[in-house]
Amino acid sequence: TKLALIKKKLHEQLEYLEKEILRVDKLLQNEKFLAKAPEELIAKEKKKQEDFKLRRRKVLAYLKDLKES
Repeated sequence: TKLALIKKKLHEQLEYLEKEILRVDKLLQNEKFLAKAPEELIAKEKKKQEDFKLRRRKVLAYLKDLKES
């Protein structure tokens, strides 16, 4: 059904976002990266981290809404 397809896509997107959040978290906790990377790159990764977390919250909210309907 269409609803099942939507849920599948949302779960796939959630899985992708979880992986990216973990990747960026690891990167931003890496002392060598933080010591050597230009400030612009660090800021860019922090922005990505915020964006991924916001998108994850939205996907989780969509999934919750679909579950309740």
